[in-house]
Amino acid sequence: MGYKGAVLLFLLVVSHLAHGQMWPAEGAKLNYTQVMFEHPKVPGAEVYLLQVYADNGDEKISKVAESIDSSTATMISGLQFGRKYSWKYTGIKSGRQTGWVGPMSFEILKNKYADTSVYRLRVLNNDVNANETGLLVLDEVRTIADRNGNFVWFLPPDSETGRPEGEINDLQLTRAGTLTFLEGRKAVESDLNGNILWMAPKNTVLPDSVKGLMPNPYSYNHCFKRLADGNYMVQSKINEPVPPSLISTVNPSQTAAPASLSVGELQRQPAGAPMSIPTAPRIIGGATGLQYDIIKEFDKKGRLIWSWNSKNYFTLDEVKNMLQAPPDSGVLAREPGGHLNAFDVDEKNGFVFAGFRNVSRVVKIDLKSGKAIRSWGAAMPLGGADDGDGFFAKQHDVTLLHDGSIAVFSNGNLPSANSGLPVEPSSVVIFSDSAKSRLLWKFDCRFDGIVYHSLRGGSINELKDGNLLVCMGKTNRVFEVTREKKVVWQAEMEKYDLNFSAWQPNSLYQVYYTSSLYPCYFSVTTDSDILCDRAPSCKLRIFNAGTEEDRYKVKISSVKGAYGNELTTQVIRSGKSVNLEISPNKKPAGGDVVKVIISSVTNPDFIRIVSLPLQSGR
Repeated sequence: MGYKGAVLLFLLVVSHLAHGQMWPAEGAKLNYTQVMFEHPKVPGAEVYLLQVYADNGDEKISKVAESIDSSTATMISGLQFGRKYSWKYTGIKSGRQTGWVGPMSFEILKNKYADTSVYRLRVLNNDVNANETGLLVLDEVRTIADRNGNFVWFLPPDSETGRPEGEINDLQLTRAGTLTFLEGRKAVESDLNGNILWMAPKNTVLPDSVKGLMPNPYSYNHCFKRLADGNYMVQSKINEPVPPSLISTVNPSQTAAPASLSVGELQRQPAGAPMSIPTAPRIIGGATGLQYDIIKEFDKKGRLIWSWNSKNYFTLDEVKNMLQAPPDSGVLAREPGGHLNAFDVDEKNGFVFAGFRNVSRVVKIDLKSGKAIRSWGAAMPLGGADDGDGFFAKQHDVTLLHDGSIAVFSNGNLPSANSGLPVEPSSVVIFSDSAKSRLLWKFDCRFDGIVYHSLRGGSINELKDGNLLVCMGKTNRVFEVTREKKVVWQAEMEKYDLNFSAWQPNSLYQVYYTSSLYPCYFSVTTDSDILCDRAPSCKLRIFNAGTEEDRYKVKISSVKGAYGNELTTQVIRSGKSVNLEISPNKKPAGGDVVKVIISSVTNPDFIRIVSLPLQSGR
């Protein structure tokens, strides 16, 4: 689906009349098994009864789910891929049912990524009394699964991009209820159905001196976030020629031209995912390239409103030191520019925390000035970090925790072959952002007496109860650990290999937590569909049908000006509601139309509109 068409579709979906929504619509084809059912209100109904039936073939059906809810939107889980269903609803007034509406038929599609005979999240232990439950967003296999290893969502194919065959990374279900991910080198936001809502713009025009050194037209990679204010922050790369003063200092191990390249040609960065074995720009003869990282912030219209370039952070002496460094344990070249692979944003206080893997460094950047104000990590011959030497090494992810401390997944140094040194376990590391930084907490990845070392990838999510959800990247393990270092949930991602007739590890770049597919969702009802001059008021009820708390902005207006008010509700917890009165500011006149616009504070794009005609003599 085209970008403009998808945005229009999204606006039509979320900006509908509150009394007219019906989902799943007749004939809908879904890519998820956790479904938010929604229907129009039944006048006078106190609660609603909703039933879901599975089509068993031969015109036989069986009831698989039932819900009684006072909201017109209710979430039902546990449906299955590759099945056909129907549903119906009725209102209950004074203890009696109204007539049934429906059935409406829909289908849940199949997909190889959600096929447990092809991919599986094999759960090793699941302490339901101690873990945070909820869902796991699995980027490399573009699915979402529950804590029992059941897939509940897959990213559907896209006619333009060929998705889902393209590589997907940093897949997140945002608090706004949208999905953000890196598709190849594009940064994309979509809805649950895969419709594109936003995409980071193409690179700006490049000077001739670097055109051949930079992937075009997109270069987004590693990290992409939707911010609370609705803007987007994403990482990009830029290649530039090496200054002549540095060419003679290049490590000879990085100057030898591979057989596939002629002298003077730059080996390009592959267009794949961060988990692909990176091919850093090689320094070959006189034609040289340095790769730097840029963090960019865009608004909804795709306008660049802030950026930070690592070229302005690393000094030439530091770059020289990187060029002279040996390859990184034979796995990654010491990429000039430090290899930024993650950032996190402190929106409240105005900071960005950026993690550079190849120099084992985390940098704190002031959003207002754009300057790096402090850093943590390895002491180096030139330009080492301010603090934190020895805390972590070759880290992935950087996460700001609720108490202001910082967590990283330390992949760890890997000793050279035949060195006789023990393999260092990867670890979860938490350190303080204080005048003299301290190592606060560390969990080594040792399971059943085995040391696990992950070469690449990894992520950390802090959950509501303080537990940490950890993805080990190239090592295909995901686990949840308490602050007392008790592992309360763990699983391994695997793919079935037909050649060996056996399950094999399947790496993940990052894993994210979400309470459900609908962290942000609400419905609206009124106790009247028409106002009259004798009773020009009505009750408006907002239900938080999502699984996270939210607040709502309400704007009331009318054509003839009798109604006018704006307010923001208090925080409404999941499953709760708030009642508001719609009343005139002055004597209303017949023929007026009252319009009420309700929007989520968490997702301002999610809008409900109620129109109430006002009639005389009623």
